[in-house]
Amino acid sequence: MVRDCFPEQNLGYDDVLATGAGVRPLIREEGKNTRDTSREDAVWHSPPGLITVAGGKITTDRRMAQRVLELVDPELGPAPGLPNRTATVPLPGADVGPAGLEAFHAERSQDLVEAGVAPEAVERLCWLYGRQLDNLLGLAVGDPSWLEPLAPGVPALRGEVFLAVEREMALTLIDFMDRRAALLLFSLNFGLAGAEAAADIMAESLEWDANRKATELAAYRELASEHGLPSE
Repeated sequence: MVRDCFPEQNLGYDDVLATGAGVRPLIREEGKNTRDTSREDAVWHSPPGLITVAGGKITTDRRMAQRVLELVDPELGPAPGLPNRTATVPLPGADVGPAGLEAFHAERSQDLVEAGVAPEAVERLCWLYGRQLDNLLGLAVGDPSWLEPLAPGVPALRGEVFLAVEREMALTLIDFMDRRAALLLFSLNFGLAGAEAAADIMAESLEWDANRKATELAAYRELASEHGLPSE
């Protein structure tokens, strides 16, 4: 399609920097293809106490969770009388609120730049951490090197690795590179240039020996290879 839209550019696979694809858990409907199938979720309550949820998408997952919990509560016996707030409680660091978002973004962006963070990394950090940026900035008070990138061209900072281990229960290199920093999907070449530095920080925090570190690096490189470009 890109070649059709921009034929004069003569684009090929060598020009592609990264690829991605989404998988959605659709509920099969007889006689319909995936394009026509509903994107809605569904919850089934079956005896004796089996509750099943299927379908949906990431933008509605918290409302799905609330509906499930509303069915789970009666199965667990007398409730403590607390309201179900699953769909509305802010995620960690997200208690800024729409009205204060612009001011928060401007203030934190300035704090990060003044602390020495490269301007191109600021936007990502604000959206990824929200108010939890205070934890990252706090690290830099004692050691400014925590705000250095893992490697040139890799958006994640050294301090992010430390916080992922200490505060976010990251136990493997894949935990950090993919599930915390999202480098597998959103960084050029899967952030592989920063994998060694990230593994060094995790090795020190988690007391990995050389063999464990090598195993972690090999596992992430294998995962990255599975996300490579298809052959022409």
